[in-house]
Amino acid sequence: MAEYTLVVDEANSSAFKILVAAEFSGVDISTPAFEESKALLSPSGKVPLLISSKGNLFGSYTIARF
Repeated sequence: MAEYTLVVDEANSSAFKILVAAEFSGVDISTPAFEESKALLSPSGKVPLLISSKGNLFGSYTIARF
């Protein structure tokens, strides 16, 4: 099971850079079907959102850097 979950809708091109950075870093990220209720875990209510056991991150640049 993946340590991280990426919440993103299908039309979000910003998720691509996150997934590429994860692939190069060897990090396993799951991307389940989009649920709008999970997007509310972000303070801005927007996606992409990374859910982890250490907390949630939002913003594509922040997530890719992490």
